[in-house]
Parts: sequence; C-alpha cells; structure tokens
Amino acid sequence: MTDHPKVIEGTFDVISEGVTAFTTSPVQAAALANADNPIAAAHVTLIRELAPLAVPKLHVNTDPEEFENVADYIVRVSGIFDRWLKAVGEDVKSSAVCNVNLGMFTGQFQATVEGYATFELDRAAESLREEREEMDTDVRQAIRYGRTLGHVMDVLKKDLGHS
Repeated sequence: MTDHPKVIEGTFDVISEGVTAFTTSPVQAAALANADNPIAAAHVTLIRELAPLAVPKLHVNTDPEEFENVADYIVRVSGIFDRWLKAVGEDVKSSAVCNVNLGMFTGQFQATVEGYATFELDRAAESLREEREEMDTDVRQAIRYGRTLGHVMDVLKKDLGHS
C-alpha cells in the first residue's frame, strides 16, 4: 500500500457547473493573494467571465448561423476584455502622477470588432444564405443534414441529366 500525498502538485483544469473555479499558476496564485491589487482582481474577473462562454465551431458544411454565432462570441469576448481594460485603466489613473485619459481604456475592444470583424461575419452568413437559396432543394437538404459528397454528386448528376 502506498501513501498518497494530501496535496497534488501542478496546475489542473477544474470544470464545474457554472464554472466558478479556474486554474491558477503559482505566479497567479501569489498575485491574487494580494487583496490590494485591483489589476489582479480584474484578472480574476476576466477569467471567470471568459470560462463559461460557449466557443463556436465552424463545421465543414457551415450554416450561416455558425458565422453569426462567431460574431456573437467575438462581441461577448470583446465586452469582457473592455471591462478588464477599464478596471486596469482605473487603477493606472489612480496611481499616475499625470492626467490619464480613461477614455483610452474604455470600449477599445468592441470598437475594434464592431463593424469590422462582425461585418465580415455577417457578410459571410448572408453570402452563404444567398448561395443556398440558388441551390436545388435536394442539394440544400444534403448540405444541411450532412449527407455524403457522393450523394450530393448523384443528385447533381441526375439534375444535369448524367447517369
């Protein structure tokens, strides 16, 4: 019989309902132990807000909604990072001997993605919708329900009069 250590060394991923726990490195744990560190508090909040987000995936037979899910994900992540940056900026402003423009720490991430990355994702979704509207119903259903390429080719050949 072997003795099991009471403390297991290392960094581990912790998954829990609602994601209230997260992994910290020894360096992060030391920084977070200092309750007087607003940047550390912002860091903890950043991780806690990012952890429960569902990460979208673009599949091989992508649906327009998948592009829209990515856009929504980017907007949510940028909002979380904006809150983090504002908290960091407020700490910087409170410690600086000069006048720090808090506006440079406010809304920067969403300003970067709104209308740029989100526009491209909306455009990709709309283009795919238009392309699918032009397709034959059988081909659209084959793509939608993940039928094999062979099945799609058979439908196309039949439509074109090839055996």
